[in-house]
Amino acid sequence: MPRASPLQGNFNGGEFSPLVHGRVEAERYKTGLATCLNYVPTVQGGLVRRPGTAFVAEVKDSTKKTRLVPFEFSVTQAYVLEFGNLYIRFYRNNGIITLTGTTITGATAANPVVVTAVAHGLANGDRIVITDVGGMTQLNNREFTIANVTANTLELSGINGTGFSAFTTGGTVAKIYEIVSPFAEANLFTLRFAQSGDVLYVVHQDYAPRKISRTGHTAWTIASVTFIDGPYLPTNTTPTTLTRSADSGSITITASAALFVSTDVGRQVRWARDPITTNKWGYDTITAFTSSTVVTATVNRATGVSAEASKLWRLGIYSDTTGYPSTIDFHEDRMVLAGPKASLQRIDFSSTGLYEDFRPTDEGTGGTVVASNAISVGLATRDVNVIRWISSDAKG
Repeated sequence: MPRASPLQGNFNGGEFSPLVHGRVEAERYKTGLATCLNYVPTVQGGLVRRPGTAFVAEVKDSTKKTRLVPFEFSVTQAYVLEFGNLYIRFYRNNGIITLTGTTITGATAANPVVVTAVAHGLANGDRIVITDVGGMTQLNNREFTIANVTANTLELSGINGTGFSAFTTGGTVAKIYEIVSPFAEANLFTLRFAQSGDVLYVVHQDYAPRKISRTGHTAWTIASVTFIDGPYLPTNTTPTTLTRSADSGSITITASAALFVSTDVGRQVRWARDPITTNKWGYDTITAFTSSTVVTATVNRATGVSAEASKLWRLGIYSDTTGYPSTIDFHEDRMVLAGPKASLQRIDFSSTGLYEDFRPTDEGTGGTVVASNAISVGLATRDVNVIRWISSDAKG
């Protein structure tokens, strides 16, 4: 009996799960595929071949894991960031970014190859790229580590050039641009990112949040984010009091019971007179640990009160003691952080338009809450579900 081969002219249903291969009554079945390999379904219904890839450069160390992260500064300036073990490299226009190069005037076909570049300014251990050499083309578009540097020469470590073609003319040697990163290889694929303009925020439960800022192709910085006034754990409900030695500068905070640990350095403390009347909330940042009841701190916002015991205080939720947020995004002009170790189902929204400001109340008297203040919420679920990722949506 002849087989029927119905015509299928629409493939935008994409690749179907094997669990629904038999659902011939489903409307989308007529537009689906069992396998869609090396093709991309289009909205119009047809298929196009997937785009190809191009080899740009080898990563710094191919024996270790690396992660590529996009950074789109504008419609005309886009980058790829190579996150490796404790470093970040940068790519644009299908090439790795380097510092200003030096003209090569000679290269020996020896073991190791010795390159002459007058006043190159490089140092032993630098990673460099050589381009546009005439004759000894085996050096072109390759990365090398250099050694035995002099003012005008450098050796290509481990490169035996005895079989290379003779150098004729030209070429440039340039140092690869990279910055030091705190992120170890083991944690690269659990980092989460959110970009705002020329700043890329990076979070991970085990690291204080960082921001990577760009001011030029070879001008990138990475720094810890210093949040303003929060986020915080809930207000204290225990009998423990805090007493501040002063209301400005470097102060001593003394707790009436064991409260602090050494990893609290960098943690914020919010404090107000108990009961709060006309005195506003202030906050301090712990700078040194003395004992479980005594720490040194810097006053970030004065309260108008000192040397007075108060039970009205809150500790910052982010610290080396309690961990840091595990994911990040932006929503309705607020930075959103979620999933800290201390509260896996918690989500914190920054103040409106102030992405690093998490003050929960107005700076006015009495701790008034205004619409633009930071927001802290928890997922109301029966089980403790870890927040793995968040995404801004028109509905929330």
